[in-house]
Amino acid sequence: MSDINCPSCGNKEINTEDFFRRYVSPINNENYKAYRCKKCDLEFWSPRKLEKTLYEEDVFNGYESSHDNIAGATEKDGWFGPDKWFKKYVPLNSGKLLDVGCSNGSFLFGIIGLGLDVYGIDFDRKSIDAGKKRGLQNLFPMALDEFTEANISRGLKFDAITFFDVLEHQSDPSGFIKNVKSVLRQGGSIVGTVPNRDRMFVSLYRAGSLIDYPPHHFTWWNKASLRNFLERNGFGEVSFFHAEPRSLKYLVCGGFYKAVSTATLALLGSKRTGKKSGLAAFVMSVILFPLGVLSFILLRLRPEKIFFRAWAVS
Repeated sequence: MSDINCPSCGNKEINTEDFFRRYVSPINNENYKAYRCKKCDLEFWSPRKLEKTLYEEDVFNGYESSHDNIAGATEKDGWFGPDKWFKKYVPLNSGKLLDVGCSNGSFLFGIIGLGLDVYGIDFDRKSIDAGKKRGLQNLFPMALDEFTEANISRGLKFDAITFFDVLEHQSDPSGFIKNVKSVLRQGGSIVGTVPNRDRMFVSLYRAGSLIDYPPHHFTWWNKASLRNFLERNGFGEVSFFHAEPRSLKYLVCGGFYKAVSTATLALLGSKRTGKKSGLAAFVMSVILFPLGVLSFILLRLRPEKIFFRAWAVS
């Protein structure tokens, strides 16, 4: 499939000059163009090449905590309280679960008490090593396509497969979801998240961070494009839900804290990596306290992440 074809629906009627944004990455100096598919509403970048080494090298903000901060990673990004929301939205009390892009196993560590046989994969070996130090056994340093190939002889089938903030990183999302289906039992469920391209303050956030651009993110999703994608690939009963944030910082400051602090610190010289100074972030959170409360209320209407679930029907 050519990069100019839509990576979701395969639409081949996208003119190479019909891009709506151009971006030159300071990470690899690649010239990227963003397109919007008129058939399925996906926004995507071209070219798309996943560079795995960038994750282990801590180029992107947040990955260093997956490698080093073993204890603190359980509530990463504020919304992890998986033993609470997963049981509420996914009626699964036994069986096998695979977490794709599991990082250091934060999600799996949080649902150990639910009685599931949990597995995790991530091509970031440092994160996998960190997860094993927490006592998680079935973690494997490999990408999904490598796992599905290795699984052919074993024939493992999972009752649920999760992938949180993983789909937007894929150079070939259609190939990714086909691999997911190949190890998911018939009638099994998928649960995941993607950044919401319709979220509050998205333009401000992108102005101050490299995180939502290639070579980190290759696709920008909203609910319509995500539903279209999942239903086209044999999933039904697609639904969206809101997982209650657990962290006080997230509750109080929400997306406004993240957007404004990232944008401000970028102007102070952190734009290359999007990394934030702890002191500067703290000062910003105090200043923005009142606006943060208001923004959290608004974020319930246009949330930062889209939580979704669906079942394999074909």
